[in-house]
Amino acid sequence: MTLPISPLGPAEIAPAIQPATAAAQPGKFQQILEGAIQAVTRPQADAKQAVEGFLSDHYNPANKTVNLSPDVYNGNSISSAAVAAHECGHAVQHATAYRWLALRSKLVPAVQVSSGLVQWVLFLGVIMIKSFPQLLLGGIILFAVTTLFSLITLPVEIDASRRALVWLNHTNVTNPMEYPKAKNALKWAATTYVVAALASVVILIQYILIYAGGRRN
Repeated sequence: MTLPISPLGPAEIAPAIQPATAAAQPGKFQQILEGAIQAVTRPQADAKQAVEGFLSDHYNPANKTVNLSPDVYNGNSISSAAVAAHECGHAVQHATAYRWLALRSKLVPAVQVSSGLVQWVLFLGVIMIKSFPQLLLGGIILFAVTTLFSLITLPVEIDASRRALVWLNHTNVTNPMEYPKAKNALKWAATTYVVAALASVVILIQYILIYAGGRRN
């Protein structure tokens, strides 16, 4: 199966790569991307899937699939190309054992547990801070896990966008006029992760201060 990353719609990745590699020497990140594409597009792996939902695009390391929303999968816009290439960047990270992605993947089970409990533990912990401060401390630890996950996500997402931009540029998927727009789209997408991580840190500090104040009182 093939990866749908052409801005003209779903297309085989090999024909898109070969003209560029024949015309110029590929850069380091392009070589990494091409190697990962070959790894995830081997016959026994389904490398592309269309998934329902808005902004549902993601790479699933469990079954090695790039999952794209219908708007991106069938799109012909610059943003569609950027998003698809970004998700392929995560496939590159997986194929090359990118350490931050590996660390984030290891945290997923803990985050799934903590995210389901943290809201209620923090709520009850604040209410019972006088009689049972340890409950709030437990909530802080749970929230710290999700905060750590948000922080680790930053280099993962930034690196995936970096790889995507190198590939878009070297393979001429975007022309010189379109490339800055793709870069801008990925920059603003990365900003959302930065804001989320900062917000998580601020909230964590807030609960730590509440816990410290409760202990003093």
